[in-house]
Amino acid sequence: MPWIDRWNVRSELWQGKEHRELRSRDGDRPALRLSLSQERLATVVHESNIDKLDFKVWEKFVSYTDKEGLSAIARQHLSEGNPKPDDNNPIRELYARFAKTLVTPNGTTQGDDVATGLTIELVALENPMRIKAGAGLPVQLLFRREPLEGATVKVFAAPGQEHSRRLITDAQGRVLVPDDGPGPYLLNAIAMTKVVATGDVAEGADWQSFWASLTFERRGR
Repeated sequence: MPWIDRWNVRSELWQGKEHRELRSRDGDRPALRLSLSQERLATVVHESNIDKLDFKVWEKFVSYTDKEGLSAIARQHLSEGNPKPDDNNPIRELYARFAKTLVTPNGTTQGDDVATGLTIELVALENPMRIKAGAGLPVQLLFRREPLEGATVKVFAAPGQEHSRRLITDAQGRVLVPDDGPGPYLLNAIAMTKVVATGDVAEGADWQSFWASLTFERRGR
């Protein structure tokens, strides 16, 4: 992916509580090149600008919200007296991405992920490189810096494949991600609310969603 200035709200590198802004030139590909001065886990953070989705078919909106564990949103949409969508009156959703990736130089077991204050974020509660084979990785989902209970966290344990697991956060916003073997993992979760954005971007919008993701690698033991 390239670096596109207008898509970017926040990009940072965290190692423990120390952090710094990350920048590139518009159009650079790959978007970022990292230089780490310390051999310990680093967390790369990215917040995207707000974009929008239009749903012109009710069944597609229902299918999407069901898939993301947000079935209550479709029910709420109708209970508030809103009509089902059509070509002229779609359901408009605003969304932004809140992505994190964990970098472990040379497979170091030193250092841990941290909460970085994103609107929504997945936080690894252990360094993945310290987790023994067969053990789960504890992860916490925060929304507006508070644990989010009852949210769906999807686990993708192989590139380009559909999610392998759907986990539900407990009262502390936590899930235990099982060991599906060594290699890269992608976790994602979505929270959706009534529109809180303001200005032109919010015009005609019905809902606003916040998309969290976390990528990391597990090594075999």
